[in-house]
Amino acid sequence: MNTQSQWFGALLVIMGAVGWGTLGIASTQLANAGLSNSSVTGLRIVGTFICLLAFLPFLNKVLRTLQFQDIPKLVIQSLLGMLGMTFCYFNAVQHVGPAIAVALLYTAPIWSVVLSFIFLKERITLKSMMLTLVAVSGVACMMLGDNQLNMTGVLFGLASGICYAAYGVIGKDIIDHYSPTFLLFSSMMVSALAIFPFIHFQEIESLVSNIDFNIVIACILLIVFGTLLPFALYTYGLKYLKASQASIYTIFEPLTAVILASLFANVQLSNAQIFGVILIISVSLLNVILGKADLNPEKVYSTH
Repeated sequence: MNTQSQWFGALLVIMGAVGWGTLGIASTQLANAGLSNSSVTGLRIVGTFICLLAFLPFLNKVLRTLQFQDIPKLVIQSLLGMLGMTFCYFNAVQHVGPAIAVALLYTAPIWSVVLSFIFLKERITLKSMMLTLVAVSGVACMMLGDNQLNMTGVLFGLASGICYAAYGVIGKDIIDHYSPTFLLFSSMMVSALAIFPFIHFQEIESLVSNIDFNIVIACILLIVFGTLLPFALYTYGLKYLKASQASIYTIFEPLTAVILASLFANVQLSNAQIFGVILIISVSLLNVILGKADLNPEKVYSTH
């Protein structure tokens, strides 16, 4: 594969990562407009699922190969990896802001090591132990850097990382068997059915009746630029890059979230918190650079 193709693939993945990085600021804007966390979560998932229905004809072949014994794993994987991650992440954003929330989300590689040890009986390497210590140090720095840091937000942020990691651990064999597009579709479908009863439609109605340009932009960011396009760009970028290379470029997601939080959400981090964010983000980067990742990033983290 030539250098020009690799640069093109890198550009696609970076653009996808930047798109994912807008989720925090989009959810903040909608929360400020009066939507509860369950409604913001439902708006993202149900809105994305409706858009994905357009691709249903292209998934018929995969649907015919769906095995009955895989359905329970698909359901659990969807409820944890998609719905659980989205709900916990948006809750964390509301309590501690987009910058710290996305850093806590990026503890996922560490949780994948723990969950793989518990459920898949995979051994914990020295590298994994060292990276875990770095991640824990990062979380400690963020908490020590602000005496008023909301513990509820921290717990939701860590939970989002656990859910993100669980997506790959619980459905490891499913991820290898089905295409990323099908997994995104099934995850959104199951999650949409689960969150639908908890959406506060009076909030949506009030939002629509008082809609303005900023709300429209936030909805577009949430569904299109924060979900659909990043997935498409990342998946297409993998045609030109190895999965390990693509994982390195996803570092632009937390960087984007931090920059947008500083510019548009008036988020000010202390020096200790900035150092903590850097430590946690470094864990994801080092997990790829230092050798074989504990979980295949192409398969595990292509559905965000």
